[in-house]
Amino acid sequence: MLSDYEQRELATITEGLADDRRLVEALSVDGPAPTWNRRIRALVGLGILLLVVGVVCGDGRLLLEGLLIGIPGMAWSRWRRWRPAKAADRNAATPNPGLTGPPAT
Repeated sequence: MLSDYEQRELATITEGLADDRRLVEALSVDGPAPTWNRRIRALVGLGILLLVVGVVCGDGRLLLEGLLIGIPGMAWSRWRRWRPAKAADRNAATPNPGLTGPPAT
């Protein structure tokens, strides 16, 4: 059980967190949460595996193949996370004509 003071503090914190749209989007079920799908994980995992095997065996070709497979996988995952965030920022920066009021003359 929380005291009255603690309940007020919790309500203040909850209201403050509700104003953070990025947090709300990340925690919402429908929001564009950054996720790695299986193909990206498999690509990065294969790249890391080839990198480790290349280092252990001393084979430069395997090391290079691991880099050439792992780096595009990581770039793909970053791009998938960056694209929705960029679109959300663009939508937030676009003013809503209904909320701006009449034009100043």
